[in-house]
Amino acid sequence: MQRFFEVVSKDPQRASSSSEPVSESTEGINESPEKDKECEKSKKQKYEQKYVKYWESEFKWLSEGTKGCHYAFCKVCSVDVYIGKMGKSAIKSHANTQIHTKNAGTISLNLVQQNIEPLFSSASKTAVIDAEIMMAVFVAEHNLAFQIMVHLPQFVNKITPDSNIAKKVKCSRTKMVNILRNVLGISYIEEIVDLLNANKFSLIIDESIDISLVKTLCLVVRVCKNFKVHDLFFDLIEVEFADASSLFSAVINSFTKNNIMYKQNMIGFAADGANVMMGRNHSVSTLLKADINDLFVLKCVCHSFHLCASYACEKLPGEVEDLARNIFNYLKSSSKRLKDFSCLQYFFEFKANKILHPSQTRWLSLSAVVSRLIEQYDVLIAYFSIAVKEENLQTAKNILTSLKDPITKLYLLFLEFALPFFIKLNKLFQSESSQIHKLHSSVKEIVVTLLECFVRKDYITMFLDSTSEFNLPPECLLDLESIYLADNIQEIDSEYRTLINFVKDKEQILDIEEFWRMVARIEIGNEQAFPNLVKLVFAILSFPHSSANVERVFSQVNFMKTKIRNRLENATIKACLQTKGLLKLQNSDCTNFKVTTEMRKKCNKAMYDIPK
Repeated sequence: MQRFFEVVSKDPQRASSSSEPVSESTEGINESPEKDKECEKSKKQKYEQKYVKYWESEFKWLSEGTKGCHYAFCKVCSVDVYIGKMGKSAIKSHANTQIHTKNAGTISLNLVQQNIEPLFSSASKTAVIDAEIMMAVFVAEHNLAFQIMVHLPQFVNKITPDSNIAKKVKCSRTKMVNILRNVLGISYIEEIVDLLNANKFSLIIDESIDISLVKTLCLVVRVCKNFKVHDLFFDLIEVEFADASSLFSAVINSFTKNNIMYKQNMIGFAADGANVMMGRNHSVSTLLKADINDLFVLKCVCHSFHLCASYACEKLPGEVEDLARNIFNYLKSSSKRLKDFSCLQYFFEFKANKILHPSQTRWLSLSAVVSRLIEQYDVLIAYFSIAVKEENLQTAKNILTSLKDPITKLYLLFLEFALPFFIKLNKLFQSESSQIHKLHSSVKEIVVTLLECFVRKDYITMFLDSTSEFNLPPECLLDLESIYLADNIQEIDSEYRTLINFVKDKEQILDIEEFWRMVARIEIGNEQAFPNLVKLVFAILSFPHSSANVERVFSQVNFMKTKIRNRLENATIKACLQTKGLLKLQNSDCTNFKVTTEMRKKCNKAMYDIPK
């Protein structure tokens, strides 16, 4: 019987207890009605589904319920769903309800915004920084007043209402100045320092006093980059004293502060011919040569040419230069006189050109002044003849007397012939391109051209071949009939005389930098064919030939620091010059300036804390 109950029993409890020993068979028979009731009761109980973890892979918004194992929690609706009866079907039913669908749509949109918005906000922030930097470049390139930044961002936002970038640009005057000084300026200096430490360079300096009576020393470097020679602004230093020791110390301190290996890489120095710069005993050049033994020193060629022309003009009567100044001063002091002079020009059918002022500091002005006087000579005689009768002033009488003297016009005609040779040479060596190789040949051509007008050719050859001072004796002069005199075809004749000396015994001339760039591109076995030769040539081309580039910097400073903007600080002026230097290095302007990643990194709150 025991074996029988073990087989037919369907009750789990009975089955589990079947292994226990049974003392009597009648005991199992007597308990069978109670056991049958328990079996019927267990059949009526229903199974409750428990939460299954892998459901979360199908329903991303699902998690284990907070009320027990028979519940699932909906993260979207923040409610517990009973799954004991329907199991997974209950979850699907909840997912199809209107409330869950609405909540899931809102959550999805928020998740998309959270994931995408940082990407757009990051791009937008970069674009705003770029816009602010380019605004600063625009102001610096065009020498605009910084006060323009009070209205410029709002103005741009007003005319471009659909631009999100324009709405976010907040670039005040203070921020723009700090961008110029601590973003663009520092970026420029970092690039220049790397360039100077990697290449040979020359230094050109000059000292000047601005409109606020502040003494400044300007440093320009001449260096080769990518086989092209550049004149680049380096520093603008306020100096209290302009003696040789103070200027030398300022230069060395600037190099040292920027960690430039000037003793190894500086090969040339140029400045004007002032004693403080080029004196034999104690000057900036002697101090630099004591510090750098093999330094090449050259006085500014343009200054030298100007002095040569000035000393030559001193041999002429002073009345010629006084005449030019007196005519200009007489006319400029009265608008009525200018109007009367203009009416006479119209009557004589002359061009309505103004009389020019002979300036002592503008090297190329004297030739233009002389040409203008000769052009308007007849009108000037007529005007001052009338002025003497109407105003009866002694100044007008003196001017008229000089104008009617034929010797005066003779001297003016001579100057009109001779000065263009110096002007042409001066223009040549004010160029930023390499001209050092043309110095000897250009000067020789002008000397020969001038001497051929009145000196015999055999003496010209002796003069050119002489290695010491050579004085031309009287017998070297041509006969009076052979001496060249200016006439109506002066310009054509002057060009011809220059041409025959320029092309004599010369082959076709190429641009020297372009030629050596071509040499630098020659390769043998995927290697540069002439690396040492090219390096030597471009080091020579980095030698300075004038200090005209420094004068250009001072001209830019004068454009920035005017009577209205006379409180502009030196650090801000230097930052504007450095920004223009960046434009030059990129060969660009404010419309296509490239903002680098390093510039963006520098454009932050920390830029306000950098000391001047």
